[in-house]
Amino acid sequence: MARLAARPGQALRGGRGSGVAAPSHGGKVPGFAMQGCWLTCHDGQRDMAKPFTKEEAAANALLQAIKKSDVRKYLPESRNDPRDWKSGKTIDEIAKIKAAGGFVDLIQWRAHRSHPVGMADDGYVLEYRLGDAGKEMFGGNADAATRAPKLMWVAGLNYLGRRGHHVSFVRTLGFGAKADIEAVKLP
Repeated sequence: MARLAARPGQALRGGRGSGVAAPSHGGKVPGFAMQGCWLTCHDGQRDMAKPFTKEEAAANALLQAIKKSDVRKYLPESRNDPRDWKSGKTIDEIAKIKAAGGFVDLIQWRAHRSHPVGMADDGYVLEYRLGDAGKEMFGGNADAATRAPKLMWVAGLNYLGRRGHHVSFVRTLGFGAKADIEAVKLP
């Protein structure tokens, strides 16, 4: 699935941006062959109908156990009631589902974050959208004390030697809207 973060008449600003996600599974996720990535989207999660409240998320046993404060993509199999994000199974039950291959592998590439450093994210969706190491796919780069970036990308540097972060200047991209960079349709 591909995504553009702006519609005609809107400016594209920082945030999730444009990208490509390639979900796949090994045939062990009920419903995935028919529904694809739609199987991971539910009421309650951000950007969907009936979004969670901070209080609901803070009181949720599964979110507490996995140390998360919001609702993101998940598979119905990770819930006792597949229609209710609040009804999460126990960590032990989820671990059994994962060990049996009942998760969606999720490779993501994002134009503004992944491409500049020549990478893509290798994650999965089961009880939450997670990186394969169980960490967030993108972490913050701000120093907690100074709020300044910890790591910065140097233009023209082809080898980082270790994991680095691309830091871009704040610019807007307009599709039929006023912006720093205004996109035009080519003839």
